[in-house]
Amino acid sequence: MKKLGVGFIGAGFIAKFMVDSWTGIRGADITAIYNHNLPRAEELSSYTESAGMQKPKAYGDIHEMLNDPNVDAVWIMTPNYARVETMKAIAEESTQGRNDLIGICCEKPLARNL
Repeated sequence: MKKLGVGFIGAGFIAKFMVDSWTGIRGADITAIYNHNLPRAEELSSYTESAGMQKPKAYGDIHEMLNDPNVDAVWIMTPNYARVETMKAIAEESTQGRNDLIGICCEKPLARNL
């Protein structure tokens, strides 16, 4: 099997921490980073490269990132208030057949209360 391509959704504190820990991961690469603020995604992408890994593609549009053929799975690291909206975007793209995601990881619960 080829390496698993993981797209990070979010580029804040926890995402940077995950990049730091990713240096010990074999069999998977961070292939894309999405943040609604594109410069934040670009900054984390450059940080990933400076940590000795391949430079992930930065996205400011979640739908574009979800359609990247190099993204096999996504890791949601957005603030609590944005997680349900993020999951809706993932479900929309997946149910319409625009990607072939094989996994979704959510750093924290989708919502604390609903």
